[in-house]
Amino acid sequence: MTDSENLEECWLDGDLRDKLLDLQNECIFMWVNTAGQPFGVTMSYIWRDGSFWLTCAKARKRVPAIEKTGYAAIAITSKGTELGTGKTASYRGPCTIHEDKETMMWMFRELSNALRPESKEGAQAFFEHLDTPNRVVLKLTPEYKLDFDSSKMWQHRPDAAPEGRLQ
Repeated sequence: MTDSENLEECWLDGDLRDKLLDLQNECIFMWVNTAGQPFGVTMSYIWRDGSFWLTCAKARKRVPAIEKTGYAAIAITSKGTELGTGKTASYRGPCTIHEDKETMMWMFRELSNALRPESKEGAQAFFEHLDTPNRVVLKLTPEYKLDFDSSKMWQHRPDAAPEGRLQ
């Protein structure tokens, strides 16, 4: 890579991207509000069967926005995982809202276990916290992705790399 603005060589390798999606459990979830302006919030997620699964109260502004457009986006970073920093993945795609008990119970159980893996009691308490009236499950199925591995960029300019970022 001779052009530092061309980052095509800096995509995440597929196995590393899969590991990021499995290790991380927090993302920025984004949508377009009723005024046509983009907005995002930090949310927990699970990655299952090629889709991102999230949950929120039905009264949140993102729910009618998704009902209107049918689309959302997610951005994920490796920060806080064993992968360190500098690896990111962003996705855009159709987002569906689920209110059926079977989907909600499955997703709440999966999310609870993913967020509280150290404690069955903690996972159960979190499950009970999620299992409330007027809650929905969001399923975002990616149709477009953009990812990045900064270690590939820094290999071409190790003198410019932050300390410890060449891995």
